[in-house]
Amino acid sequence: MVLGVFAASDSFQHESGLWAVTVMGIMLANQKFVRVKHIIEFKENLRVLLISALFVLLAARLSIDDLAHVNMGSVLFLIGLIVIVRPAAIFLSMIGTNLNVKEKLFLSWMAPRGIVAASISAIFSFRLEDIGMESASLLVPYTFIVIIGTVTIYGLTANFVANRLGVAKPDALGVLFLGGHNWVRDMARTVKQLGFNVVIADTNAQNIRLARRQGLKTYHGNISSGTFPEESYLDGVGNFMAMTPNHEINTLASISFAETFDSSHVFQLPSHQTEPESGEEQGGRSLFNGKYSYQDISERYGKGWKVVIQNIEKETTLSDYNEINPDRIPLFIHRRSANNFFIVASDLVTALDPGDRVICMVDRDTATRMKKEGDLEETENEQQD
Repeated sequence: MVLGVFAASDSFQHESGLWAVTVMGIMLANQKFVRVKHIIEFKENLRVLLISALFVLLAARLSIDDLAHVNMGSVLFLIGLIVIVRPAAIFLSMIGTNLNVKEKLFLSWMAPRGIVAASISAIFSFRLEDIGMESASLLVPYTFIVIIGTVTIYGLTANFVANRLGVAKPDALGVLFLGGHNWVRDMARTVKQLGFNVVIADTNAQNIRLARRQGLKTYHGNISSGTFPEESYLDGVGNFMAMTPNHEINTLASISFAETFDSSHVFQLPSHQTEPESGEEQGGRSLFNGKYSYQDISERYGKGWKVVIQNIEKETTLSDYNEINPDRIPLFIHRRSANNFFIVASDLVTALDPGDRVICMVDRDTATRMKKEGDLEETENEQQD
């Protein structure tokens, strides 16, 4: 259909095919009748193949003699584009926006030229040569010099510049929780308190309503149906935790999101029948040492267990922590020194350093004792409750 629309439009009006298929793409992306996610994924792969082939074809026009144009003049031209033209264009066009100087400087340092410049320069070169401009042949080699130069310079320095300017986006360490019952909401509120993005997804309207009332971002619906808008909900989210009472739903959802998050960041509660060492039935990594099912945690929560934040005072390991504190269920680890975040799974092996936080679930008496000893940090759950 895309090729048909392109050909039909071009037959009515020369060079209108690109505009026609662009409009067609906008309409496909915004319609709600047919799923197009699989088309988008296929298109991305096809785009890489086509652009790679086009680069080879356009570069094949260059001869060894054209490399003679790589001289001081071309280098100065490239430097002028990077140092003068691009920053001037950004700062002039950004007048009146709310971007700060650091963001404008980063935009000034990001303008790699690519296939559009190469293809347009080839077309212009042909047309200009046809009307008798002999120097038009220089357009293609100079364009390729700019492409190679900008891709190399920006590609090698973008990460460094973003970090130095302080505009680099931090790693996505937030959590998408599947299930929104009471103890999951308490976990989500605690993770949010640590400074990480959280999203609660559930088909239960009451759970969603309570989560929203507690200030949590929510999605009401079935996230495995293919209609979940990932772009709108997964900003800053890099982990998935399936925590519904249904083991089959947890497994199916974990398998569905293994591509989105990478399998190492997909977790689920073990079933009540699953032994800690038998992970074959799991779609994701087994949560909380693989010992606690939905029923186990719900029973404890019903008896007054709560989610707390414990500050680590002495260097130890997670395995030693579990051995010394059998009355606690470690849920998450926050390494403040590097602002790193770990979800406790059955296969997690890590050290605990002084200053780290362990988010765990404990009974009421243990929480009271830990609070008297000064080990606990007040959570927003306690403040709001």
